[in-house]
Amino acid sequence: MNQIDLSKEERQKLKELQENPQFKKDWNILKICIYKSHPIPSIFILCLLIFFACILYGFSVVSAFRLNNFIAQFDDSTWFGISILFVIPIFILAITAWGAIILLITNFIEKQLKKFSPKEIYLKRSLLPMINIILPDSKFNEEKLPTKSLKKALPNFSYYLQSGLLKLQHQNNLQITDLYAYSPKKKKVGTHAYEFKGQIFSFNYSSHFDGQLRVIPSDKLLEKGRNRGNFAPCEGEIKIDVKDIPHNENYDIYCSNIEAARNFLTPAMLAWFDKQVPRGLTFFLTGNHIYLAIQSKLLIFDPPKNIAAWKKWNIEEIAWRIKAMTQTAMQLMEIFQ
Repeated sequence: MNQIDLSKEERQKLKELQENPQFKKDWNILKICIYKSHPIPSIFILCLLIFFACILYGFSVVSAFRLNNFIAQFDDSTWFGISILFVIPIFILAITAWGAIILLITNFIEKQLKKFSPKEIYLKRSLLPMINIILPDSKFNEEKLPTKSLKKALPNFSYYLQSGLLKLQHQNNLQITDLYAYSPKKKKVGTHAYEFKGQIFSFNYSSHFDGQLRVIPSDKLLEKGRNRGNFAPCEGEIKIDVKDIPHNENYDIYCSNIEAARNFLTPAMLAWFDKQVPRGLTFFLTGNHIYLAIQSKLLIFDPPKNIAAWKKWNIEEIAWRIKAMTQTAMQLMEIFQ
């Protein structure tokens, strides 16, 4: 994975894509959508600008009147009274006019922005053309993997939020998606008892497994208390151990067919699982399909959440991550072929 890099041709095409007028337009629309989700600072600054503009406008009008011969005939005290008489109504009218204009503009912009979804813009107009450059034989869209399969691979979470689906059909129907799954704590809004943030690799198994098998990280590998009760046996499953003691310490094994599970978990396969400990890998096999969950703590297909992230976004960095992630998935698939 460390040797993965973008070719000179890919870098050139990515540069041309970023300079494309339509790409720039869509990228700026995404920025506006982000601003819309954080409107307070920009509106506050805008109000200050309008306030000072009204003051300048009022004084400019009064100054113009002062130059008039009609105003020049009055003494200073009378001039001050006339100035105040003109300033107050003009100031009020200016604020009212500016407020009405800004309100109309804001309403118009909000109506236009409702037609756009930040995620849709990012996935279809930013990531899709980029992926077509680095993975021309792939397909990328907003489809989702079956939630019921995710619940088997990562059971007992309350919510499963997927983002983007990358398909490489020539690679045993490999499909990759971002996943953020979590379970909220009771009576504590905004905090999560358990969570998963990473990628799901879904692909075909070259043989057939009679039943279902899950190999998941044990409590020892995860944060204290994070796994307790989170990966309990599913219906029809039982927990088994193997002769490989280190494996029993690193992983918990659940299956619906003990004989099929022991035939699948050969010494070579158990050694492979032990090598995946740093990845926090979770494995789910049913029939002729495999799901691998990688706890990377990154959501590669997710759009920038704020302006700071939008400014830091780098097309080559994201392209490299996607290419490296795909290479990792294909490397993990090799042992199952």
